Amino acid sequence: MKIAVYDIECYPNILSLAVYLPKLGQTRTYEVSSRKNEWSKLHKFLFDLKSKDYYMVGFNNLGYDYPVLHAVLRLPSNATAKEVVLTARSKSKEIIGGDFFNRNAHTIYGSRQMIPQIDLFKIWHFDRKGCSLKMLEFVMRQLDIQELPFDPNKRVHHDDLDQLLEYNRFDVANTWEFWLR
Repeated sequence: MKIAVYDIECYPNILSLAVYLPKLGQTRTYEVSSRKNEWSKLHKFLFDLKSKDYYMVGFNNLGYDYPVLHAVLRLPSNATAKEVVLTARSKSKEIIGGDFFNRNAHTIYGSRQMIPQIDLFKIWHFDRKGCSLKMLEFVMRQLDIQELPFDPNKRVHHDDLDQLLEYNRFDVANTWEFWLR
């Protein structure tokens, strides 16, 4: 099975995706912001995953990450950074601001997925147990546990974007570690 372990971060001025490709031993990070618009590269990468029959693996990706990606994948590869971030942010706010009892309203299931998804959060029933990736990091005895470094409702300053991307990669590394266990 070919997998790509991923996580996204979505703020008012940036959408980032970090992904680990175990078969290649590579971690890649894509940034869509006013500083750097890698949307065309990210768009191509995601459609390459689809054409090569990859599965995308995440933690709560069915509940959050993939619905946001699904929304932006409807945009053309030449969309502006502003269009991509606004689309991602709009979907993110719908999900986060939604009614708890209707929390699966944004989930994209099975044949509607452009790229098949594996959600470790769902597989291990953490949706019923209320377990976060941070709790898993603690249980896995990770030496470092990082919280979201910035308020998700505020723009990330240009000087802090690299720190956000590092955090994005950190979450992917921990998702991969959980996959291995």
